[in-house]
Amino acid sequence: MRSPQNPAMLAGAPQPGTSSKANLPSSKGFEGMAISPDKATAYPLLEGSVISDTAGMLRIHEFDLVNKQFVGIAGYYQLDDPKNAIGDFTVVNENEFLIIERDNGSGADAKLKKIFKIDLSKQDENGVVAKEEVADLLNIADPNKLASDGLFTFPFVTIEDVIVLDETTILVANDNNYPGTGGRGKDVKDDNEMIWLKLATPLTLAEGVGMAK
Repeated sequence: MRSPQNPAMLAGAPQPGTSSKANLPSSKGFEGMAISPDKATAYPLLEGSVISDTAGMLRIHEFDLVNKQFVGIAGYYQLDDPKNAIGDFTVVNENEFLIIERDNGSGADAKLKKIFKIDLSKQDENGVVAKEEVADLLNIADPNKLASDGLFTFPFVTIEDVIVLDETTILVANDNNYPGTGGRGKDVKDDNEMIWLKLATPLTLAEGVGMAK
């Protein structure tokens, strides 16, 4: 995988009228990095599709932390829309992980900001992992009106972090890309907001995942 900014690509920049040998768009490299519960395996997830792959299909790599070598591709994550991006990738148990998927809109223009749960042990014939919606960040129930009139939204461009706190609680955080604007108003500078969400369906956590009780 090489982007146009890869040193090898820059050193051998194509002549006018010829195509680049880069096979990954700019700024679409590893964006999420999950780790197995036993801390022996890392799972780097690309933010963009390799040109030879199906549009919107992202490679989940497997890296052996003990022997310090890549094992191969653990599976593929399929974006709801090829124009979307991922923000984070974090462990639940040996097979299940959480992924932030988001569009490039903010504020009123935001259309998709969600947390999905994937299962590496469940893949289709193309290696695409099963995914299940865990939270819709544009439709968060707020019955006690802690931060809204009953419906809270998290409509930022770069929602970058999801952390498992316990079986029914996750923390989600925004990176404001200071001085980025638009999440809370067209001309309002974004905050680094962090929110706790209670899940309707409990996660099945591996030992060591979440906060110690």
